[in-house]
Amino acid sequence: MPETSEQKFPEKTVEALKLWIKLVTLANAGGIAATVAVIGATAKNGGFVNILAWPLGLFSLGVCLAILYASSYTLRIMEHDKWDTPPNWLISAEFMYLTGYGTLAFFVLGCISGVCIVAFAEPNIAVLMPEGVRLSTNIH
Repeated sequence: MPETSEQKFPEKTVEALKLWIKLVTLANAGGIAATVAVIGATAKNGGFVNILAWPLGLFSLGVCLAILYASSYTLRIMEHDKWDTPPNWLISAEFMYLTGYGTLAFFVLGCISGVCIVAFAEPNIAVLMPEGVRLSTNIH
């Protein structure tokens, strides 16, 4: 049976979704912090900074979707007058499902892209060596 704007989620489902979104939002924020830390650590030595924009962007989109989910949930449970009723698409169950699962999807994609970057990137010896240390390529 399709859900209308008057129907509400069951109480346990709402609580589970709220906890799930908090967890995934925290994980996305942790992904952002970790990616920014890697960018900061490698930027000075000329590491592969530009490609790290992919996981950073994916984690950031996950946080944005979590904010949309929280806004939709807040608008859904608030009492509204006739003049301040939010649009139906914003408080629909479909929108909440898309934003809720979207946060998880962007977290997983951010993790996968980060792992792929680390696994398939050519190691940059300049990133690993301290400043002023040079390796000799002359082998006798």
